[in-house]
Amino acid sequence: MKRRKVIVLALALAAAAYLLVRGPLGRGPGAGSGGAPLLPALAPAEVHRVTVVAPGGRVALARRGDDWLIEGLRAGHADTTLVRRALWSAARLSRADVASVVAGKHFLFGVTDSLGTRVSLAGPAGTVEFVFGRPGKRDMGTCVRVPGDDRVYLAPGALASVYPVEAAAWRDRRPLRFDVQATRRLTIGGGAPPVSLSVRDDGRWHIEGPGGGPADVKAVERALLSLAALRAVAFADDRTPAECGLDPEGERRPALVDIGLADGRTLRILFGKLEGEARPAMTPDRETIYVVPNSALDRILAGPDAFAAPGR
Repeated sequence: MKRRKVIVLALALAAAAYLLVRGPLGRGPGAGSGGAPLLPALAPAEVHRVTVVAPGGRVALARRGDDWLIEGLRAGHADTTLVRRALWSAARLSRADVASVVAGKHFLFGVTDSLGTRVSLAGPAGTVEFVFGRPGKRDMGTCVRVPGDDRVYLAPGALASVYPVEAAAWRDRRPLRFDVQATRRLTIGGGAPPVSLSVRDDGRWHIEGPGGGPADVKAVERALLSLAALRAVAFADDRTPAECGLDPEGERRPALVDIGLADGRTLRILFGKLEGEARPAMTPDRETIYVVPNSALDRILAGPDAFAAPGR
């Protein structure tokens, strides 16, 4: 009887020691803190620099006004949506799920400096950092650690896709961002007879100028949707606008599209010479030369007849 009590006591002590090191069912210190933020000092809206360093490379992003630039790339604009997603993802990291509290196990989770990916987020109050490594059990979540803290936490989602180390993954591939429903004017010139369209007081699209009249509403909507959906398939970083046929003063003028919005703004995009199945494109506010598919552009750049209402 006494021997059985000793065995039970030994098992209880062993279980307590295991829970102290591992945390009960993967939820240890931090679960008791109600899922406290892993990075309490982080203010996403105030971050002005993001650095991601991994064994395979490094990328740094810097805020410029409302825009983000990829350091080391000429005209390397980052996709602000991706940057915001990354910052708020870091802000949501918590101490709720603990994978380990033993420093010697860091290599098992890929969160050492030599194995993991270190993310640095700099703001006015200083820099906050975390290191993420391998996926959790059954590929659920990502193991993450704060430098100086031996604990390894399990963060939801795949942080490697939120914080890629390749600069190309951060690039903004959209030359234009606008609300199709807020468009009031569309002017297309260069390469073909120019055409100017506008929304009249009756809410319908009309072709302006001599010989104008009602426009094919579906054709206008298709053109605007195509322009709003443009995505670069590549970038011509090693070429000049003149080489791409994008120089407004060049021998061959580029096609020009102006989009007038309800708030009074006008967006402009230039399209260069056709190159296979794609065209170079550029907006005046950026030095980036996008290479966009030509499939939807031929019809847009064809001239007034492409927008004439049926039966005209």
